[in-house]
Amino acid sequence: METKSGSEIEADNIRRKRNSGSDRQKLGDINNNPCLEEANASYRCLHQNNFDRDSCTKYFLNYKNCRKFWGSLIRERKGKGLVPALPNKEERDKILENISVK
Repeated sequence: METKSGSEIEADNIRRKRNSGSDRQKLGDINNNPCLEEANASYRCLHQNNFDRDSCTKYFLNYKNCRKFWGSLIRERKGKGLVPALPNKEERDKILENISVK
């Protein structure tokens, strides 16, 4: 029987954790993914256009801008020591409402 080194065991644990599905579940939850609607719109566009990426450019840009916006907000909140770094859905809606009013 072959024994594994500590680094091989650690690599196996990382792979197992990465493939556990918990991250996918988090990304599919609107409370953990502020850009879920944009991501779903991108997927729908791809599906409807036979996966022609050129047809869905505006959806990809919208998703990219969403990720940039919320990513910068998360970094800002972490820098200030605010917990949680990602506001809940209700707080995010208020933030977006305040932005659109300006």
